[in-house]
Amino acid sequence: MAFGWSTLAILTALQEIGTDGRLVSIDPYQRVSWHNCGIAAVERAGLAPRHRLIERPDYLALPGMLQDKAEVDFGYIDGNHTFDYVLLDFWYIDRLLRVGGVVGFNDCDWPAVHKVLKFVLTHRRYTEVDVGLSARYVDYSRRRELVRRLRGVPSSRYYRNASDRYFAKEEAWEPRWDFFAEF
Repeated sequence: MAFGWSTLAILTALQEIGTDGRLVSIDPYQRVSWHNCGIAAVERAGLAPRHRLIERPDYLALPGMLQDKAEVDFGYIDGNHTFDYVLLDFWYIDRLLRVGGVVGFNDCDWPAVHKVLKFVLTHRRYTEVDVGLSARYVDYSRRRELVRRLRGVPSSRYYRNASDRYFAKEEAWEPRWDFFAEF
């Protein structure tokens, strides 16, 4: 949740579309590290009735939501950016997300997030949603840039899209117990 920018954007969208939707934010550091900046922003905007903060780590909060049989229409992953944390967040959100719901990922150019996106597209039934964000391609290798230019290969082949990316859940599909696909 940090400063509450994404929180305010989502809450404002919920209010503008006129639903009774609510947002649950998971941030164990809101009080300690962020001094309740995000909470204060939500309160100043008059959006507190639509918001609930869970001040626990995601790996404890998400299983609790699943146990409570919560269902969500939208999930946004922007926490710890290591592969295991991003994949675990997705794994739980996939189970909480209704068919037709959308999951968004922040910092998609980070290697771990990029790898999870490959997993999503090969191990679950999701389709990428064009939300109008222009792709911003970045890479960490100057050598790769030189090779790409010399070969005349489009940047999208070698680079990672740094924009937020969103995926719609097509079906509640579980692979066979022995399923594996390269990602």
